[in-house]
Amino acid sequence: MTSTNSPQTRAHGMNMRWIMPGALFVTVLVAYMNRLNISLALPAMAKEFNWSVAESGAYGGRLLAGFYLGYAASNMLLSGPAARFGSRRSLLLMFILFPLCTMMGGMVAGSMMLLIASRLLLGIAQGPHFPLMNTVTKHWFPPNERSRANGIFIGGMLVAPLLTPLLLVKIVELWGWRIMLFSVGAGGMLLAWPLIWLCVYDTPRRFKLLSADELAYIEGSLEPEEAMRRDWRFLKDSKFWLALLIAILNNFTVFGVMFWLPIYFTEAHHLPFNDLQYAAMLPYLIGCAGLVIMAWLGDMLNRRVLLAGFGYLITAVCVYLASQSSSVSLVILWFAAAVFFQFAYGAQEFAILQRILPRSAISNGAGFYNGIAVLIGGLLSSEGIGKLVEYSGSYNVGLFSVVIGAVVTGIALLWLARTLKY
Repeated sequence: MTSTNSPQTRAHGMNMRWIMPGALFVTVLVAYMNRLNISLALPAMAKEFNWSVAESGAYGGRLLAGFYLGYAASNMLLSGPAARFGSRRSLLLMFILFPLCTMMGGMVAGSMMLLIASRLLLGIAQGPHFPLMNTVTKHWFPPNERSRANGIFIGGMLVAPLLTPLLLVKIVELWGWRIMLFSVGAGGMLLAWPLIWLCVYDTPRRFKLLSADELAYIEGSLEPEEAMRRDWRFLKDSKFWLALLIAILNNFTVFGVMFWLPIYFTEAHHLPFNDLQYAAMLPYLIGCAGLVIMAWLGDMLNRRVLLAGFGYLITAVCVYLASQSSSVSLVILWFAAAVFFQFAYGAQEFAILQRILPRSAISNGAGFYNGIAVLIGGLLSSEGIGKLVEYSGSYNVGLFSVVIGAVVTGIALLWLARTLKY
């Protein structure tokens, strides 16, 4: 395998292969805007239907849970078949189907049952997305570049919360939350589909813009084929299961903040809905800086797991301070710091997974990993936090559960760092 510090590595530090994760960045941006739009619709729905805090927690939890159930099942059942069908072809099909599911939500929004069904179908259609991106990244990038390569498309998870309030709050105000759902679906399809067609290929050998030297560098730097096993024996690896536990806890923590933050601002701190777009943007703007810095540190230090563990413990402190602050400005600042340090893990997560899984098992393994992590972590962050809010009548109680999740995540990462020196 090519050394991280070899002249060949330095010569190809920036080249045409980096176009591919750039296109995947746009797909993540679109996918997350299709997920997050319901969190901005919730305050408008609560106002339209005169929901109490308890009803907002209950209905919001069901809408979020519907997505996670479909998403988790699809990850586990469809990721392998999608990879065999071809990562590129599957992504092209996916970015037709799930925007249609979002648009369907705008058309059936008079019925809560049908709206939940549209979120379930959205989750099913989006399920193989991250496993497929893991698959192409492991085939396109050497191990010493993967924190940065993954970090590029993971950036879509941060830019989406930045743009979603900025673009969609105005649509909700002017035309209502139903039109907003339709607009997000149609716009996302038109933006992402052409980029997948032009830039995303299953292997770098199929991308005609690569030079022969760059192709040779990539293929010569990947893990050797003879070390790979085409089966599910990775399920016997204790490191895989610990990484999966960490991913569950991470999803609980991240989604707990991401999806409940808008209504936390409007209901717990009485922030006017018009100001929501600015309050919800700052944490993710700071998070963009965190992603860039942490991805660079991960590849430079080559101690990604240890870096992630300490980052998550600081995240827990920041979320706790946010829950204890009475000033809206301080709440926003502490949440911004929490998102920044969470990306000590977020920038490394898929690089860690790609290190544990052999190349031939990455689609099935990533689908199993992502499906279980989203199913348990997503349901806990939606239904679990929703129930805590419903029974306690306080959004701070739900937020404190996120603090506990972040502490346990940090401890689990430090435990993994004892055996995985990466």
